[in-house]
Amino acid sequence: MFESAMKNQILSLPSFIGEQFENLEPKTRELFSTPEIFNVQKIILTGAGDSYSVALLAKYYIERFAKIPTEVVSAIDLGRNYVKDTLYFSPGSPVVIGISNSGNVARVAEALERTKRWGAFTIAVTSDVNSKVGKAANRHLLLDIPPMPSSPGVRSYYAGLLGVVLLAIRLGEVKAEITMDQAQAYREELKNLTVNLTDITETIDQVTPKWKLFDGFDFVGDGRDYCNVLYGSDKILEATGKYSMYVNTEEWLHLNFFLRKNHDTGTILFLNRDNEGYSRELEVLEYMKQLERPTLLLTNNEEIKSTRNIVVLHFPKLVFGPLIEWVPLALLASNVASAIGEEDGRGCKGEWSFAQNGTAVKSSKLQILG
Repeated sequence: MFESAMKNQILSLPSFIGEQFENLEPKTRELFSTPEIFNVQKIILTGAGDSYSVALLAKYYIERFAKIPTEVVSAIDLGRNYVKDTLYFSPGSPVVIGISNSGNVARVAEALERTKRWGAFTIAVTSDVNSKVGKAANRHLLLDIPPMPSSPGVRSYYAGLLGVVLLAIRLGEVKAEITMDQAQAYREELKNLTVNLTDITETIDQVTPKWKLFDGFDFVGDGRDYCNVLYGSDKILEATGKYSMYVNTEEWLHLNFFLRKNHDTGTILFLNRDNEGYSRELEVLEYMKQLERPTLLLTNNEEIKSTRNIVVLHFPKLVFGPLIEWVPLALLASNVASAIGEEDGRGCKGEWSFAQNGTAVKSSKLQILG
């Protein structure tokens, strides 16, 4: 049911998760020397598309594990608008990390090259060290993702998330902000992560017949979940071509709840007991019920049950829940696209032909500004 290349990538995740841990864990231990880690006073992360979502999660864990001030800047802003004097240079710092699986996204390459010329130490998280992004970096965290038929990002998204989280653990361990025992326990959780595809598939298949009819979708969440709020919205646009928005809970109550077509807007809310904004998420849920929004609720609170308009999908309480809690959103996008007969990225045909092979983001002229 609802078959697609994207769904096949999702179904590959149980084995892929373990394979990626074995590949990336030793690489993150070797990326920096101990003196280099102690020199880092500031980290800037950049990316575009799914890679920007990866950067958001990296910031969350780096600041908590390593206590290093970390900033996420969009590739266009870092490449064109960022002010050099705010980088706060010191020996070996700042570190600028550009994330791009393909390595061919022009703006990410531009951002790395610009900041490298300023004196920043640049890292590329990429599958291709000889790509534009790879060549703009001083060093590389090399991703190794076995190929599958092309689809909106699934395996590449997980690999990026895992790589930056393992790096955050390593930084915190070396700086003694977390103990070696804590670091090893964190690695064990990552090594043994599992995705309950049975429950996820059952739930998403349940909502698909109704949700395929919606013209728009609303993704809502806070804190460590915000990377997946953005990712889910992106996948709906990419896979289905339908309108989609992403927003945090506070902005949702400033703006998005005013939407008139409440009954025809698929709404996805993350409700996470580990988020500092959990109480606000609970409040938002009550307002969604009042509006009778059809809502998919992703939560690690087992006490919350499905009701008339609220379909609940439970996740275990994990330190690294965000690494797997996006999977239902990918499957939702895949199912809806399959159900309505939509091609990923509109097939890059007709008026979308300029996007064939990623030309619009890969072939843009690089301008290295001072």
